[in-house]
Parts: sequence; structure tokens; C-alpha cells
Amino acid sequence: MAAKLAKNVKKKSRIEFNLNRTSVLLIGLIFLIIAAIYLGRGLFVAATVNGEIISRIAIIKQLESQSGRQVVDSQITEKLIRQEVKRQGVELSAEELSTRTGQIEQSIAMQGQNFDELLAAQGLTRTDFENQIELQLLVERLFEGQINVDEAKIETYLVDNTLSFPEELGEPERRMQAMEALRQEELGTKIRDLIQRLRSEAEIKFFVNY
Repeated sequence: MAAKLAKNVKKKSRIEFNLNRTSVLLIGLIFLIIAAIYLGRGLFVAATVNGEIISRIAIIKQLESQSGRQVVDSQITEKLIRQEVKRQGVELSAEELSTRTGQIEQSIAMQGQNFDELLAAQGLTRTDFENQIELQLLVERLFEGQINVDEAKIETYLVDNTLSFPEELGEPERRMQAMEALRQEELGTKIRDLIQRLRSEAEIKFFVNY
């Protein structure tokens, strides 16, 4: 009888220990959830006005209704170009990217502007800017050797755009600017043709209607 009673007491103690342990775990889990909600409140709440919440979902819905399709089209275009660049084995070194971004930053500084402030005014980060420059360089590499600006085109451009050049600009500088303008124009045409072809060949599915 005594042995049976001791066994029951031991069993009861084990049950109580398990219950206490479960309670501690539940309380700890609740605290973790509360802490996660507090620390990650920016994931759900954009702002509060006198205690009333403006949710990030509301902001996202409004942004999507205003420019969702434009952003999606831009992302699709970038994805298609990067896929084509990868398919053709076009690569870009970190040094090439750093050199171009450095040149642009230096050019902006020489104009008396702050590079970071200029990016912030356009809603861009340095990472955003570097991604754009990387894509531009990859596209240029993609059409490397395919852009031909001959002397006849340069002469025509100089005649048609005489008034657009500063008077103090010498002939060599004018020709250089004319050649670069024509090169960019031809590059733009090739990019538009490429995007049109890639879109026509790609399988694009939309899961959200804007």
C-alpha cells in the first residue's frame, strides 16, 4: 500500500513538473511573440496619427494602384535583360563597375552637388544606383562592336545641332560630343529592339492586375 502511494505521489509530481514546464514555455513563447511584434512593428505599421494606425498594407495598395504596372514592367524588362546577358555569357568585373560609378560621382562633385543628397532626392540608395549602372554597362557590353557611327552621321549631326553647342567649344570637342550622342541614340534603338524581341519570346504570367 505504501509503495503504491509513493508511486502515485511520484507520478503526480512528474505531471505537475511537466505542467509547470509547459507553462514556462508558453509564457516564454508569448513574450517572444510580443517582442517580435514590437521590434518588427515597422513591417506592419507605416505611421500612427494620434494613436490611429496607418498600415503598410494601405500604403502598398495605394502605391500599387498608382504605379504598380509601371514598376512591374520595369522589373520584367530588367529580368529579361539580365537573363539575356547571362545567356550570352556577358560579364562585368567589380573593378569596371567601381570605375564607372566613381567617374559619375566625381563628375557630380565637380558640378558642386553632393552625390548622396542627389540620390536621396531621387529616392535611391547607393545600391540602387550601382544596380542601374551595372545594368547599363552590361547592355553596352552586349552590343559592343555593333554600334557604328561614321563620319557622315557626325557631319549631319553637327549641321543639324549647331546651336546646341556652346560657342567656346572647339571643333574636336564638338565632334566628340556629336559622336557620343549618336552612339547613345543608336544604343537606345538597339535596346528597344532587344526588349521588344525578348518580351515577344518570353513566357510572362501576371498574378496581379493593376
